[in-house]
Amino acid sequence: MRKNNIAKRLLSLALAVTMIGSGAVFFADKNNDSKAYASTTNAPSIEEIEYEKGGKVEVEFYGKVKYNNVKVTVEKLSTGKKYTAQVIKKDSDDITFKSPSYSQGCKYKFTISGIKKSTASKYTKVSGYFTVPKKTAIKIDEIEYDREDNELSFDFATKVNWKSPTVKITNESGTVVYKARIVEKDSDELELRLSSKLTYGKKYKYTITGIKAKTAANYRTLSGTFVARR
Repeated sequence: MRKNNIAKRLLSLALAVTMIGSGAVFFADKNNDSKAYASTTNAPSIEEIEYEKGGKVEVEFYGKVKYNNVKVTVEKLSTGKKYTAQVIKKDSDDITFKSPSYSQGCKYKFTISGIKKSTASKYTKVSGYFTVPKKTAIKIDEIEYDREDNELSFDFATKVNWKSPTVKITNESGTVVYKARIVEKDSDELELRLSSKLTYGKKYKYTITGIKAKTAANYRTLSGTFVARR
């Protein structure tokens, strides 16, 4: 994800951004998908968690990490049933794993063992949460911010329909509102022009009304967070 899209990406959600009702891009606290936690100070901090097609989950870290006999377990929160996940890929700043079983609309906890910050002395564990989206959920592929043109674009992995949409962009606390004008929208993209410039590296919130997945029956409100990135 990061290595393929870093020139384009702005986000995540982390999933998550968490989109209301969809859980497509996530971050890691059980009750608030915008946070992560680690078991010790030797553990790395999670930057973003994303559930991808095919049951893959990618976890990105702040800073560099090291592994030693790394293992991943996944627990379905509604039943407590645990699975051993297969590690698909691991790099110095992210890891991707796949579990043998996921259910749509359900929330899961994962625990990565045999991991540490690159500068730490001991290997430890780090945990987080993600939700598997339903087929009617809207999944954002990436959010990109062009500071020169002051434009913010949403690329959707899900085909969407629109009905009198509105968009609100605020700072992380919601105290500052950036007026957003819709420049263009289609079945997989939304492009906005903002009233004032965002700061690269800072987190912001978005709220989009009048949107639905093409396969869904009703229009809804989509909310989440993103980090301003090119």
